[in-house]
Amino acid sequence: MAPVLLDGDWLEVRREALDRVHRGDVVLVCSKSGAPNMRLVAADGPPLRTVSMNGRADRGPLEFIGRVMRIRRGAVILPLPPWSRWLVWAMYLGRQRTFDSAAGRATRRALKRVGAGKLQRARRSRRWKNALVRPLAVEDGQTLVDFADQYLQIPSRFLRLQLIRRWPLVGAAVGAFDRKGEMCGFAYLDEFQQEGMAIDGWWVRSVFVIPAARRLGIAERLLNELCVIGRSRGIVLARADIPAANVASQRLFQKLGFKPSDAQWHERLTRAWAANGVEDAWAVLERVLD
Repeated sequence: MAPVLLDGDWLEVRREALDRVHRGDVVLVCSKSGAPNMRLVAADGPPLRTVSMNGRADRGPLEFIGRVMRIRRGAVILPLPPWSRWLVWAMYLGRQRTFDSAAGRATRRALKRVGAGKLQRARRSRRWKNALVRPLAVEDGQTLVDFADQYLQIPSRFLRLQLIRRWPLVGAAVGAFDRKGEMCGFAYLDEFQQEGMAIDGWWVRSVFVIPAARRLGIAERLLNELCVIGRSRGIVLARADIPAANVASQRLFQKLGFKPSDAQWHERLTRAWAANGVEDAWAVLERVLD
């Protein structure tokens, strides 16, 4: 049973009042983007409080569709009668305690030492290493919104509007897609002024790759594609604002030719973020797009 509804799944869903939904029930919900997802009820409702199968609490609002009675994935049929909720919840708690405990962490480290890590890397490589990196088009709007709702802190409405009105002509937005066509990475190049901040120039505003697909070169390919598109649209210089503590990201940008900017840009960026209530230390890197 996956936390996210997969293409081809067949569900039997019964519409019920929220006061009849209890902890351990598997329910079908819709996020604000309209994407259907299966979730596990974490407490008797209402209000509806759910978690994904990886233990992350959902941040609402979620539209409740109904309780899942049966799931069929291929030839496997899993019935979920009301009495099964205690078993589902016990399995969930057991999984969380096992994976989150000190013993669970030690076990995972031991497995990596005896070769499980290599098997995992091979599986990841088959799915994501040759991911397709391309510019995003207006037709990718819903895909981008669903990706943002699940992974990004950037408002999905803002991203949709930019994709419709701006990025096909100005700036750039690129995505990475695995062999199943599912989005696994996103990056965009734009001006801070689009977000109401008083600082000029073109900036790499986001580079994100889902955790399972990291360390396979996808972030580098996203950045390279941004620079190519930016150069083709007349952008001469691109900068990146990176938290000072994020040394790994700084190394990534430096590997692709970004160099530290003048001190004035650190000061201007810090003031701009402070005006928006963010008091962090930043590294500012830049690259000439030649």
